[in-house]
Amino acid sequence: MSTATVLEQAPFRFTASLVSPKPGEIRLHARIENTSKTTVHLFDDEEMPYRLLREEDGALLVLHGVNPPDPMRSYYAIKIPITRPLAPGQALSLDVPIVPITLRDHYQADPEPEQPKTPFVVHFQVGWGAKPILASETHRVAIDYVLEWQTLVTGPTLRWPAP
Repeated sequence: MSTATVLEQAPFRFTASLVSPKPGEIRLHARIENTSKTTVHLFDDEEMPYRLLREEDGALLVLHGVNPPDPMRSYYAIKIPITRPLAPGQALSLDVPIVPITLRDHYQADPEPEQPKTPFVVHFQVGWGAKPILASETHRVAIDYVLEWQTLVTGPTLRWPAP
């Protein structure tokens, strides 16, 4: 089990740790607290957070936000996620399976679970906005709007096993 890492990154306080509740399983426990004086809006989608491998360093990215689409692929329909408010002082808690991992981004899933090579690094990001994206608006909104709407904030970087 790793110790909790706390990181202040406006408008949030991130608390995160990697835990191994049983052999062969590793989970990310994370808490995202709104430390600002205004309500922020986070995505409210049961498929989030996504788990992606970062091309630049091979690390795992846990993303509670929307990644850009692959410019080399054609998509028939792209889901527009709605948001939920997070008032000052409120927090969102996440429990995310890391090992074994099924990679998934906003557009597709890799159905084959993978075992990351140890040691490995986990980066954590949250996409947020100042105003909501409502269910009644999703039919009028394009993915480009969502990508421009979100501000990505990077939380703590975790290592397994902990140093």
